[in-house]
Amino acid sequence: MVSLIHRAVRPRVLLAAGWLSLLLCTAVAPATAQSADGNTRHGWTARLAADAILAPDAGPAFWAYSNRHGTVDASSSNALFRAFAERTFQLPGTVDAAVGGELLGRSSAEPGVFAHQLYGRFRSRGIELQAGLWEDEPSGLLHPSLSIGSLGRSRNAQPVPKIALQLPSYTPVPGTGDVLSVRGYFAHGWLGTDRYVRNALLQDKALYFRIFRPEQRAQLHVGLLMHTIWGGTHPTIGDLPDGPMTFLRVMGGRAGDVDAPEIEQDGSLGASAAGYDLGLSFSLSGADVMLTRYFHHTDRPSLFFRNPWDGIWGVRVDRPEGGLVETVLWNHLRTTRQNAKFSEGEERGEDTYYNNSLYRSGWTFEGRVLGSPLLLPNDRGPGVSNNIVIAHHIGLGGRLPGKVDYRLRATYSRNYGAQSVCADDACTQLEDRRTSRTDQYSIGGELSRTVNALTFRAGFSADSGALYADRVSVLVGFSWKASRGAIF
Repeated sequence: MVSLIHRAVRPRVLLAAGWLSLLLCTAVAPATAQSADGNTRHGWTARLAADAILAPDAGPAFWAYSNRHGTVDASSSNALFRAFAERTFQLPGTVDAAVGGELLGRSSAEPGVFAHQLYGRFRSRGIELQAGLWEDEPSGLLHPSLSIGSLGRSRNAQPVPKIALQLPSYTPVPGTGDVLSVRGYFAHGWLGTDRYVRNALLQDKALYFRIFRPEQRAQLHVGLLMHTIWGGTHPTIGDLPDGPMTFLRVMGGRAGDVDAPEIEQDGSLGASAAGYDLGLSFSLSGADVMLTRYFHHTDRPSLFFRNPWDGIWGVRVDRPEGGLVETVLWNHLRTTRQNAKFSEGEERGEDTYYNNSLYRSGWTFEGRVLGSPLLLPNDRGPGVSNNIVIAHHIGLGGRLPGKVDYRLRATYSRNYGAQSVCADDACTQLEDRRTSRTDQYSIGGELSRTVNALTFRAGFSADSGALYADRVSVLVGFSWKASRGAIF
């Protein structure tokens, strides 16, 4: 019994120790970088872009709209116009500040003009505080643009309005001789009214340790992540707990308080997902290699590796000197067991990843999955309708002769649907939508060439299989960028 208690509190102890390390690093982290004359440099940047995505009636292919921060309408051809600007300046002391915004106009089956980004950011001694809307880098150790997309947070959905405090770069922990470094992220967000539980809140936490100094041949990366949807107004229960004490309980991964609804699973408060993100990076024959393994969890039993094969494997090789092949990677995603007790007759998909019995919109925002795009949103109502997936993915990037940059993504997946899926928009009934194996192939490629301040782009995407309609889409576009000074 004692050993079981020790195992149960270990993740909390690690998180507490990590946040303490983060606070220590805040106090001793070096000040912001300075120019040769000793003055902190600031400036501005502006960018204009226009893209056209031509697609059949079924809409663009998978990699034409996935992991693009929700900017591309997945149901039709698109014409996109974007105007971005950011200004940085210095406040008294060591505080740097920035304000930025981006206006997005889209002509498609769902047209509109809206503020895609709008934020303010402060940085001092390596710590950043940011508020508003902005395009986050995805959570985890996977490549941000070429990978399959994190099971935690990827680039797939629109930016969530939030406030975030982070230590974005590894910072040595005092007293460890640079052998142990830490970086972290904590955010509080608002998911809006267009959900089954209106005005639900989002809490994101990530904490990473790097073991061994960066100049050494190899480094070990250990990450702990937790994402929780909580609070809001349920259509039948009413207002859910969302006060300061509830915030602290969610922050600590604690069980629900006395006011929590009885139907919450396992005594937990809100809809939570967590992950162990492990990585090994090293240099080999002039290349940088990263081996990664992400373990996905949705409840306490899974924290003890009941689902050892669920998650994402990754191998990435980067060549710092560039050339024809600069980056090549392979990802393997598996989300099949989901805590199913096979010995008791349960079938795979038991935990129905990204869905929740209370928060039935699940791990989605504005109709897009917040994590890996291979787990598909429900086309009949809230939540996710395809979350039992096995996939292999290859990403490739580099530079062709003539200074033409390219990137290529190719994905093969086997899909088995999901259980406990909303049957209609009101989600008055849940249905088991597990299916037999459905194979799918998706590919996407893009070329770009920069001449002075102009960048020209061309790309294609294609799908073949039984999950989506067979389709091909084409992208053409350009962007203009101007800047002055340094942007942090």
